[in-house]
Amino acid sequence: MAFLIDPQELKPGLILFRRADVQHRNWYCRIKVPGSDRYKTVSLRTADVTSAREAAFDADADPEQLQAIEAGAPFRRLVERHGAMEITEVRRQRDDWQRTATRELATGRTQAAIERYDAAGAIHGHDTREDARRALVTDWMADREGQPAASQMLLAYTRADVAELNRLARETLRTAGKLGPDQTVDTANGERAFAVGDRVMFLRNERSMGVKNGTLGTLTALDRSSIVVRLDDGRNLRFDRKEYADLTHGYAATIHKIQGATVDRVYVLASRYMDRHATYVAMSRHRHAVKLRYGRDEFARRELALDLGAPRPTNPPNNTLPRGSPFGILPETSKDKRRQR
Repeated sequence: MAFLIDPQELKPGLILFRRADVQHRNWYCRIKVPGSDRYKTVSLRTADVTSAREAAFDADADPEQLQAIEAGAPFRRLVERHGAMEITEVRRQRDDWQRTATRELATGRTQAAIERYDAAGAIHGHDTREDARRALVTDWMADREGQPAASQMLLAYTRADVAELNRLARETLRTAGKLGPDQTVDTANGERAFAVGDRVMFLRNERSMGVKNGTLGTLTALDRSSIVVRLDDGRNLRFDRKEYADLTHGYAATIHKIQGATVDRVYVLASRYMDRHATYVAMSRHRHAVKLRYGRDEFARRELALDLGAPRPTNPPNNTLPRGSPFGILPETSKDKRRQR
């Protein structure tokens, strides 16, 4: 392909490359589809080659990660029919015991992985879900101040929890004097308050700007007509508020949104809607550390690992919620059935 530049074969069937037909310098990878001569192309959303190599080896083509929301799950059907090369070498985590935990999560041994993180002091219970949310933001702020150069992300399963984590993060930064004055911005999802110093997430691909759905950055200037963001890839981007309005706060994200990404430190709010696939993704995004907090009003401690490791049924009944639901999908699992008894 003429547009493919700087190609690197990481292993047979896995090629890292940049594109000559786009303005940004982000990396992509091509993954051979098992049992076929076709390749799948994945955007890695980073211009850093080390991060790109890690992401390329990660499980964009791993059927144990989050399943397709729409009907079909075509990659899983290909794997079931033809088989697949499995990634047995974990490259993202730095510590051997965390790599072992990731392999356990990838192979459905969720309880063993959760127990491993629990023994390391990374799992914490609280009286309520609200207490767990606030404690996660406290963790996040302490690490932000202690290691300001490290990348971070708060994770939750539902959009409602993400919105609350974003609110708490901004409240904490505001108290610490880390944000400028709020200005109301008309976004594609309604009015939002933004300030200089805010973390922001782009929600729509825009080739002319070199941003994609999920691109992150820090807001450095804001006036009545324009916004300036220092993107995490190092670029400074100025754009007209009326021409691009698909923005949200970027302190927290849903587990679905963060799939395929790598950050230094991750903070997970456990939810009864998580199955083993969501747990695998949430607990394997980090390089250095992950913390998971939960509310005892939602989980009994002895059932936490069992609940987070519950499989999703092949054909869950009524799993699609009405449009506008904060969940996206709500699979019925063994944990829901236990609560109905």
